[in-house]
Amino acid sequence: MLKFNDDICDAFGHSLEKAHEKNWLLDPLTTNKTHLESFDHRKKLFSKITANRTHNEFRVKTKDGKSEVRVLSLQSPSTKGKKNLQAYISNHGGGNIGGNALDDADGFKNATFDTNAVYFFVDYRFAPFAKYPAQPEDAYVVIKELYNNPEKYGIDKNRIAIGGRSTGCTVALSAALMLQEKNEEHMLKGLYLFLPSINDIMWTDPQHSFN
Repeated sequence: MLKFNDDICDAFGHSLEKAHEKNWLLDPLTTNKTHLESFDHRKKLFSKITANRTHNEFRVKTKDGKSEVRVLSLQSPSTKGKKNLQAYISNHGGGNIGGNALDDADGFKNATFDTNAVYFFVDYRFAPFAKYPAQPEDAYVVIKELYNNPEKYGIDKNRIAIGGRSTGCTVALSAALMLQEKNEEHMLKGLYLFLPSINDIMWTDPQHSFN
């Protein structure tokens, strides 16, 4: 299990060079291209997740147009060909330095099997290779892609929700705030935040919390 400490937190908060060094210590498989690797490179897990489900992999240009965001969509085979389905955009956890959409999708495998919704799992870019706010910007462009092209994805543009787990909640909430700042909040119907990391309580020593 990865153990975060003050040195690592300080590195990611203040020095890109230190963050890069620490990132390799935490996960030597992570690179600036990790989020673009084809989903089926992990064939066993990919086969498990997509079994008896309609799936699709697509990419969306990042906000600055210099890279891409990879997205995996999953839905029940019973909804194939249907239109105006609900859409849920999920962002994985991992402290903005790890995690992936495939593992996130594995956690939703029961929900994606028999619901009238299309699930979209986002592989946003990692720090330190892409500095914040790159991560919520990636979620933001996915929201806009779905809202502006609902027929392409078989969804109702007025029923798009976004969420995540752990740091994925931070990404989702930040993307929602970006919409609000641009008067585009109508593009989002709701938020689902599971175990959100939205303050510094998780880094606080419990015995000093109320002193």
